[in-house]
Amino acid sequence: MKIKQLQSILDQQPSVSGNTYFIFIVWGISWLFALVFLLLGIGLLLESLLHYKIFLDTVAQKLHLVLTDEQRWNISTSLG
Repeated sequence: MKIKQLQSILDQQPSVSGNTYFIFIVWGISWLFALVFLLLGIGLLLESLLHYKIFLDTVAQKLHLVLTDEQRWNISTSLG
């Protein structure tokens, strides 16, 4: 193939338009939002677990249920 033939083939190919860059930017922003929402979801889950633990500790203290690990194990095995 001659250089002129190659150049004519290349000239017929569509160039990258502004729409391509716009789509790439929108795609990048959507991934950014997905990562942010994922991190927020993980943070909310951890916060909920922490609040649940604090709630259980508060209830246990108010009911004066101070059990040793052995007593907790005996209670859980007798229930199961």
